[in-house]
Amino acid sequence: MKHWVLAVAAMSFSLMSFSRGAPAGVQVEGSWARATFQEASNGAAFVTLTDTSGHGDILVAASSPIASLTELHVHKTVSGITQMRPVSVLPIPAGGSITLQPGAEHVMLIGLRQPLREGVVIPLHLVFATSNVVETTVPVRDVGATGPPDHHTGHDEPTRANH
Repeated sequence: MKHWVLAVAAMSFSLMSFSRGAPAGVQVEGSWARATFQEASNGAAFVTLTDTSGHGDILVAASSPIASLTELHVHKTVSGITQMRPVSVLPIPAGGSITLQPGAEHVMLIGLRQPLREGVVIPLHLVFATSNVVETTVPVRDVGATGPPDHHTGHDEPTRANH
């Protein structure tokens, strides 16, 4: 039920913002994912989201055809124990950025339909509260990767969501 309420709220904010004609947008860059082992049923995608509207935005959902379920996740440390937890939204500060990365916020790909293989590029759809849906591509890096591909690969082109 909570997700239903958030989805309706996100759609309402999106429609209100569109009807006002307020400029808004999110730039998406630095997308990447780690390769998974053959037996792995889950993976994760990482990306940097930058608010270009000056008003902030909220990542409310993500999806990909390569997974049965996609969730937004964070890592929280409580009493010295770090745990991964799903969250309903990931806020992007006004004029700022949020970098989804290992050990922090990320897009969890649950129930992979096939292993993530190095060199493959997977589709990822990002849904924002006030910006349009962004359809981006995510290059899969080797299993030991710690960050996005360098800027010379051609896969690090910014993708922009605008009204």
